[in-house]
Amino acid sequence: MTIYKIDSLLMKKKDVLLLARPDHSYGIYEELLNQDSIDYLYCSFKLLPRWMKKIINNPRARFYSKGYSNCILQSVLHVYRVRNNKYHYEKYEQSLFEFHLKHLMPFIKPRLIHYWPCYSYKNVRKYKLKHPETLTFADVYYPCENWVIDNIKPLSEQYGVKLDFSKVERDAGKLKEIMKFENNFLVPSEFVADTYRKYYPDKNYIVIPYGITIWDNYSKKELKSNPGQIKSFVYAGG
Repeated sequence: MTIYKIDSLLMKKKDVLLLARPDHSYGIYEELLNQDSIDYLYCSFKLLPRWMKKIINNPRARFYSKGYSNCILQSVLHVYRVRNNKYHYEKYEQSLFEFHLKHLMPFIKPRLIHYWPCYSYKNVRKYKLKHPETLTFADVYYPCENWVIDNIKPLSEQYGVKLDFSKVERDAGKLKEIMKFENNFLVPSEFVADTYRKYYPDKNYIVIPYGITIWDNYSKKELKSNPGQIKSFVYAGG
């Protein structure tokens, strides 16, 4: 008996399939909720059905309302590993998300796929081989891993800063596979685009800044100090 129950509303073609981690992609989902002319499906994790809002007293919780498919297994693993500092379990999250998509994508046949390749590139590649007419856009937020290995890793060694590049090297291998079938990449800045162009100049890079978002319930905090107490100030951002 399969653990997946495919809703009858999902068993039809979709205009847009959004496969992503629930951060800035949630803003895209909220915009899609306001579009009556676009038939979409948002597939993510760590989000809750809207009806649970009445019993979940957590202002940071985010909710689905319609047009979604929740990866429950990955949600459970993600919450468990974060709360218990089991970060080595992160390597299993892609497998769970890909497993979910394997049982979902054959039913919906999307015309456009916006996806995070670190979670879903295997199923997107498989789908695109069967449906080459489908438009796909890989959403990347990190500088090209090849660039990081060639530029940042030597600097860390030069200055004796111990950094773990194992995940970067792992993702560089994934990127090599992604570049075999994907041509369109959504990037947050020209800098990130340039790091990719150095190694993959023939791809299409679309710059869409995420901007700085402020949580609705955020209240500004004030830190008072005596004159001369603050010796230095470091700003990191854009």
